[in-house]
Amino acid sequence: MSIMTEMIIDKDPVSGTTLTYHFDPVTEMSTVVESQDAGALIERNKRLQNGPPTVSKSKEWELIAGIPGNVLHNLKKRGIVVSQHDDPWQRKLLKWLMDHPKFKTSTRRLA
Repeated sequence: MSIMTEMIIDKDPVSGTTLTYHFDPVTEMSTVVESQDAGALIERNKRLQNGPPTVSKSKEWELIAGIPGNVLHNLKKRGIVVSQHDDPWQRKLLKWLMDHPKFKTSTRRLA
């Protein structure tokens, strides 16, 4: 029987991020895991979807998504979010948003 020990290293109430240390005494393996509670952001996204479009006063841009920092970092690592120079229309990100609607703040079709 393996007993895993766990300790919270840091907890940020603003971002909802928790850094947790894990140690398995049997394998003597240590890991540090960063997690983020996106519940509040997802609820905000739902409210924005049900409200008027979030368009800037100049009508130049519209807020179409709210994505937690750790998810955004992962999307960058996977090549889904790239520089504006490489893809000004962010086609991969728009496709990803269609598959993950809980991060959308707009109900309009994106891609």
